[in-house]
This record gives sequence, C-alpha cells and structure tokens, in this order.
Amino acid sequence: IFFPQFFSEYQDLITAESPIIVKARVGLNTEDAAAEVDAEQVEIFAEEVHPLDNAEAMLAKRLLLRVPAQMEPDGIRLLKDAVLSSKGTCQVTFEIETDGLVVNIDAGKDYLVRPSRDFLTRVASLVGSVGVELQ
Repeated sequence: IFFPQFFSEYQDLITAESPIIVKARVGLNTEDAAAEVDAEQVEIFAEEVHPLDNAEAMLAKRLLLRVPAQMEPDGIRLLKDAVLSSKGTCQVTFEIETDGLVVNIDAGKDYLVRPSRDFLTRVASLVGSVGVELQ
C-alpha cells in the first residue's frame, strides 16, 4: 500500500521504467488473532523506495576503507572531508597496514556515511579501488 503522501514523495521512482526496491512492513488485517491468515488479510505498507542500482549501498552495514600506508596528510584530510560530507547510517572502518600488521579502526557514530556511487567513487580516488569494500 502506498499512502498518498508517500506516493507523492517517491512518485518519480515509482512511475519510472527502472527497477526499484521497496522496503515495507507487513500487517495483518484481522480482528481474530486465532483465525487462520489468508492472502486477503495481509497488507504490505511501503516505507522506503530506492533505485535497484543503489541496492548494494542501501543494504551495506559497514564500509571498509583500506588506507595506504604511504598516504600523505593532505590525502587523509580529503578522505576525512569526504566522509564528513556524506552523512548516513553506514559504519566506517579504516584498515591501516603498519609494520606488517593490519589494524582496523572503527570511526564511530560521528562518521556514519551514506555510501552513494558518487561518494564511493570519491573515496576510491583517494585510497584506490581495492581500498573500498561495502560489507
């Protein structure tokens, strides 16, 4: 079920020819909790709509950024600026190799990101394409 306000908010995505992902909740339309449930009693209420090409970013729980050991301070500042400019709900973990050891550092809740394609391209230009992994 798409309520009018929801539909107007996501109309461009819903009516486009491109595939979409709909996040929804399921509700039962029954007054008797002991009654058997059939398909006519189940209602699906849309909560979010996203283009299918954003599925990986939308479903990601964590972004692992492998920071090259030789990264210059200016590069680190650019990486920090990129992370801060893409506020979202995805956790960021920095992986740093030093003296043959690999250290993972969770960035914390102040550095949650929205891993859009533009953002991922931007950080990949700083750490390299193998330095960006959605999990």
